Amino acid sequence: QEFLEAAGPTLLVLTFLEDSLRVVQQWEGQMAFMQSTMHLGYYLGATLLFLSMLVQTVGSLVVLHAALVPSAKLGLAKRATWSLLAFTIVQPFMYGELTNIDFLCRSLTLAGGLLLCTFAQSKQLASRPRASQWGLPQSNFAADKLQLFGRLMLTLLFFFEALAGSNSGGLHSLIEAPRLLPAVTAVALIAAAV
Repeated sequence: QEFLEAAGPTLLVLTFLEDSLRVVQQWEGQMAFMQSTMHLGYYLGATLLFLSMLVQTVGSLVVLHAALVPSAKLGLAKRATWSLLAFTIVQPFMYGELTNIDFLCRSLTLAGGLLLCTFAQSKQLASRPRASQWGLPQSNFAADKLQLFGRLMLTLLFFFEALAGSNSGGLHSLIEAPRLLPAVTAVALIAAAV
């Protein structure tokens, strides 16, 4: 169980680390895109790219540290997770991808994973004894809503991929050429989301 608790956040933040490395490796191309396609000036484009790289790198490393080191400060890791979530929300605006449904669905999936990561961090924080908690019952209603919302957002990618086209498989292929395994998988994913 400890391995899985560390593997989830690790795999999640690898996306952000890879993206920040891509910004560094393709700086000229990224800057050209910001200037020509997004019509941003040199300094504004460079500032946005630098901030994107900084938020993704620092946020990912803090979340990784908290996932791999049990005694890490979870409050800091929770703020780092929220900063990655904020970046995930800003990114479609920054790159002009508001009409790209595939990009938006993948962003929603990342947001769902980050919300689940925040839920796990909240659960770990709640399990640590503090003077204000001794002898008092604690309500996890907000954490339960956060977990449900994260699960639903992760499920959105499945539905998008399932209905996107005949080459993507999923529900689309289930409707065109019904088979038992995809049908059982679809039902299991829907049940797991609820």
